[in-house]
Amino acid sequence: MNLPASIRYGRLNESTAIQEFVKITGLEVNFCGFFIYKEAPFLGASPDGLVGQNSLVEVKCLYSIRDSDIKQSAKTNKNDLHYGPNAQDALPDLPEEEFKSNMAKKLAELTKEAGNSVEIERQTIGQHVNPLWLNIRRDRLTASNFGTIYRRRPSTSCHAIVQKLLYSISGKDEMNLPASIR
Repeated sequence: MNLPASIRYGRLNESTAIQEFVKITGLEVNFCGFFIYKEAPFLGASPDGLVGQNSLVEVKCLYSIRDSDIKQSAKTNKNDLHYGPNAQDALPDLPEEEFKSNMAKKLAELTKEAGNSVEIERQTIGQHVNPLWLNIRRDRLTASNFGTIYRRRPSTSCHAIVQKLLYSISGKDEMNLPASIR
């Protein structure tokens, strides 16, 4: 799979960042798998490691600031992303009853899966190199997307966020999108 430069950069530098964290803090980082929140099984998290009993570490090696000073980059206040034109005019791609039925089935499936959350966490160590991790994570709102959702301005359309979360878009997959999204 030919990954974008930003993802390759993040994966290449992640272990170095964790080693630096250990060196600076003296804390031990234990690798872990995917965690499912049992009370809301559509939520999940896959931190880069656990630190002690009550803490975690999540590493972000941002390609966009790879040549920047980290302190200066933290102070930068960038504008909101472009989230797509006329999203409020998008038409639903399923009749409402079919949507509700599919939603109930998916929630039941996620709830059943959440009953095995301890086993899933153990089986998904390795994150992006673990096919099960990719599959389990696909159906859940994770920290990777939560920040984008949380920081979205009230005046900004949610069209592109929803499209990104619901559909894997590449050249060959674009034709599989509903007409209202294309």
